[in-house]
Amino acid sequence: MSSMRGLTMFISDIRNCQSKDLEEKRVLKEMSKIRELFSNTRKTLSAYDRKKYVWKLLYCFMLGYDVDFGHMEAINMICSPRYSEKFTGYMAASLLLHANSPYLEQVVNAIRNDIVSYDIAHQSLALSTVANLGGQLLTAELSQDVIRIIRGEGFGLDFEVNKKALTCLTRLYKQDKTIINPAEWGGKISDLMDTRSVGMLLATSSLLLEMMRQNGYENFISCFTKILQHLYRLVMLKEVSADYLYYQTPCPWLQIKLLKLLQMFPYPTEPRICSDINEVLEKITSQTEVTKNVNKNNTDHGILFEAINLMIHYKDNIPESLRTQCSALLGRFISVKEPNIRYIGLETMAKLAEHPDGQYMIERHQSTVMISLKDPDISIRKRALDVLFGMCKQSNANEIVGELLDSLPEAQFNIKEDLVLKTALLAERFGQNLKWYIDVIIRLITFAGDYVSNDIWHRVIQVVTGFGSSIDTELQEYAATQAYNALNNSHAHEKMVKMGSYLISEFSQYIVNKPDMNPQALFEILNRHFPVCSSETKCMVLTAYMKLSHNYPDLLMSAIPVFEHHTMHIDPDLQQRAIEYYNLCKDTYEAIRNEVLDVMPTFSEDIKNQNMLIRRMVHMDHHTEAAKTEKPVEIKPNMAPAAQIPQQPPKPAIVDLLEI
Repeated sequence: MSSMRGLTMFISDIRNCQSKDLEEKRVLKEMSKIRELFSNTRKTLSAYDRKKYVWKLLYCFMLGYDVDFGHMEAINMICSPRYSEKFTGYMAASLLLHANSPYLEQVVNAIRNDIVSYDIAHQSLALSTVANLGGQLLTAELSQDVIRIIRGEGFGLDFEVNKKALTCLTRLYKQDKTIINPAEWGGKISDLMDTRSVGMLLATSSLLLEMMRQNGYENFISCFTKILQHLYRLVMLKEVSADYLYYQTPCPWLQIKLLKLLQMFPYPTEPRICSDINEVLEKITSQTEVTKNVNKNNTDHGILFEAINLMIHYKDNIPESLRTQCSALLGRFISVKEPNIRYIGLETMAKLAEHPDGQYMIERHQSTVMISLKDPDISIRKRALDVLFGMCKQSNANEIVGELLDSLPEAQFNIKEDLVLKTALLAERFGQNLKWYIDVIIRLITFAGDYVSNDIWHRVIQVVTGFGSSIDTELQEYAATQAYNALNNSHAHEKMVKMGSYLISEFSQYIVNKPDMNPQALFEILNRHFPVCSSETKCMVLTAYMKLSHNYPDLLMSAIPVFEHHTMHIDPDLQQRAIEYYNLCKDTYEAIRNEVLDVMPTFSEDIKNQNMLIRRMVHMDHHTEAAKTEKPVEIKPNMAPAAQIPQQPPKPAIVDLLEI
């Protein structure tokens, strides 16, 4: 390729361009020339010229320009017997084509001929290209030929070809899991693991890892000791040539693959093997340090974190000293300035937090994780959120949930949904105080109402209303008061208006005599947000108006104009509700008004029994002498709930309120 003078001059011209516009002009000029030459059927291009022009197209493609012609001329060179032309064709296929390209059908037979040939160079080119492209066509047509190379059926056992064949088969296996029968491959993979060739081991490990992810470890038990032997040789003995030392670390990629493979097997029962595993893990954890060389750090810590993942996989089988050292290392790594190490440290700590036995190991680092929750890097904040969610329990729930709520106002949109969901779940699972739980949900709706699902505030309504014969009047008073305070702002989220309209109108009897909470104030606090609400929310607020005006007749003069105004509304649900409430305010329906606006019944015990979260929340304490009664305070009937909240069916209306 270096002898192609025209290609060399073209590359030199591109590099000497002073601006992007000049480069684009030069590239388009050359591509126009090549297009004309390829489309000219009168003049046959020589093999040299065709090869030169294909390399120019590949160079343009690598610069980022769209090459939409010359594909057939390029890949037809795969059929050439000359190596330089075949190499050019395979390179063009790898770069210009994709797995579903129709051009592949034209050359699949030529690729097969190279795979089954005895020419090592041609086999290597074909296998590398198939591994790069993959796809259903190549998998269906060539997978068995690749398998025959690995099995040595009629082929010489060349390490380079076998290595490429294993890599190629790994790619094809990802496309179609049926091309290999794992029961027949356990012995072959075990034989391949006998080699000390690093390239062969790496290719074999990649294939074995994919097969075990799909089929489990049972067919590959014989590979376990060989995997451990290779890992022991690399970590403890460092038996590897200097060519495979990366910043003085022996074959780091192979070490990581072997550690991942060990995680696919259960903990061994033989004492000698257990001792070797512990020795390897102790060596890895003790020799890894943070250095000034970034590449060295990334290499060693990649191995270390995979070793920690193996410790997490083995759980209590690992000695206490190793687990303690693992926890200390993670605590140190999540404190460093290097973001990559902090990210992986938090990710690994999140895995450790998933195990109950691992929570006590990381709870000492809670304050450090909370600092990471404020990191400018959002990926680190997400991992810190996962760790806090995993380490939360009843003893630290208040502190962790409080920290999550404090970070909510400044949280970015792409983490806020996960933050809201995890905060709500922690409050429901570990809260010991129902009043605290209500405060948490109100803050969530206030700062991130768009990300709070209806199920969350529905559960608040259900818990406050009560189940069966159990009614907590003190909690109802507290919830109504907090809802009033949350709505007493210039802006409130619609979900807060929905929840507040229910709580305030349903339990107004407990708060109406408090300072600044007279009936008119309750009406005005809802009416403040009414004009900017959606029709769905307005329907709920109209119900609240009806309940309040029924309980406090002085509010009728304020509510009736609102009902009348919406009797001609374009939304049919809102219009129907307004007409019904407007007619219900007339003296004609005074006899049935009490029955239509009957007190809201408690929810069925079945709802509580079918939901574990609700069942747990009902038994929360609120650290006060709660006044729990069998019946609600006898006052005027309260409002009916919103339609989307599960409830017992109301009594049927006696007459048609629309009078039609």
